[in-house]
Amino acid sequence: MTIRPADVLNSLLPISRQAIEVIDATYEPDDADSCMLLKCKAQVIGGEFDGHPLEIEMTLEGCGEMDGQRHFAALRRAIGIPNPETTDDLRFTPFNVQIGVAHGRNVIRDYGDWGA
Repeated sequence: MTIRPADVLNSLLPISRQAIEVIDATYEPDDADSCMLLKCKAQVIGGEFDGHPLEIEMTLEGCGEMDGQRHFAALRRAIGIPNPETTDDLRFTPFNVQIGVAHGRNVIRDYGDWGA
């Protein structure tokens, strides 16, 4: 899953473990109306990168949804809400991720409980 800095172009987090939280989320079709996307605005909480903005996007229906479904399941486990009813249920619950870098962008490599 790709995460993109929301504000500053070329502002990447280093490969690291971080605590983050979703601050806003929408579930909407892509531009071609062929896929359904979960788009989350998130931020790092605590530490050196506190407040660093991130955008997380997952394809949950159509267009290669399996990877997005796996990441969504991991996100739900990480925040402790197995069956969210709305995107509001995903907001403001801290969870831990392993941040990586691929193709010039940050990516989430793993969700964990190792304490960021």
